[in-house]
Amino acid sequence: MSNITLDVTLEGEDVPAVVGAADRAGWVFTTEPASLSIDFVEHTALSYADALQQAKSSVQYDHDLNLVLIRPKVSSGRSAIQLRRDSVELDAGKLVETLSLIPFTIASIGRFHFDWGNPAVDEDAYQAPGWSDGHHRMDWAVAFKGAGHDRLVSRRWLETGPWRLLKGSDDTSVVIFHDLDAAPEVALAQAKSGHAQIGITDETGFLQIPFNYRFDLGGLYDAAERVLKVVVHGRDVPPRELLEWAAIRANQRLGADQPIESVRFIFPEESRARAHLPTLWRYGHECWAIVDGEEMRLDSDEIPAGLTPARP
Repeated sequence: MSNITLDVTLEGEDVPAVVGAADRAGWVFTTEPASLSIDFVEHTALSYADALQQAKSSVQYDHDLNLVLIRPKVSSGRSAIQLRRDSVELDAGKLVETLSLIPFTIASIGRFHFDWGNPAVDEDAYQAPGWSDGHHRMDWAVAFKGAGHDRLVSRRWLETGPWRLLKGSDDTSVVIFHDLDAAPEVALAQAKSGHAQIGITDETGFLQIPFNYRFDLGGLYDAAERVLKVVVHGRDVPPRELLEWAAIRANQRLGADQPIESVRFIFPEESRARAHLPTLWRYGHECWAIVDGEEMRLDSDEIPAGLTPARP
């Protein structure tokens, strides 16, 4: 168990329920804050509900290094909540146990190693990717609960990443990016690849809201199967394109009259299809090849060869 400065950002639909559950877990310094500001203007103490009704940009309770900061309107349509408290006893198991009791959807947990530097004042410091909307940049852990998993291209994404994947009750998934007892430089080396695959980058499996489309993608829609077919010939499909196909499916970009249940990649070259299979599987896409003149599906629910399951 480590004694750390807990600094966590969460999204949730019911702010009082999120803060209340976190308070019962010892993550909130007090429910009677020493000071309160609404949209950066100091006020006398109000309830969370009353303060949120008045706020346009933020509600902040703070005392010394401890903080409750609520942003009631983020692009996801939910509230972003930041909780910071000094001297919290926490390890990976306790983190999972606590998050299982909090009604959040997505969470970013930091900061474990201050030795990684501050990119705001040091141009050589590590600048991790993040999720925007008031969330922390990637640090030592992130978590998803229930519908929060829909912010991923597929639940498969968590199952095979370069991280530990811990499961808790109430459909809670917690990703640990580095060994908590590792030296700062070792922890950073362990975490960087995972950060890139969960933060907002071109190789991520996280779907930002609103999603920033770069490509003008088009496929053949099969109404009978509710499938969007993409024929790939003589080229490799980059991660960014696979991400955008996943966003098209998740956001139902063809409209209600053309529901998309799956994106099907069809390769005239079987060898190229098999080379793409592990990556397509992680994004939740179908992988098909033309074999002896017939279309043959290569993917299944099983993790394909070439992917290593996340560590428990």
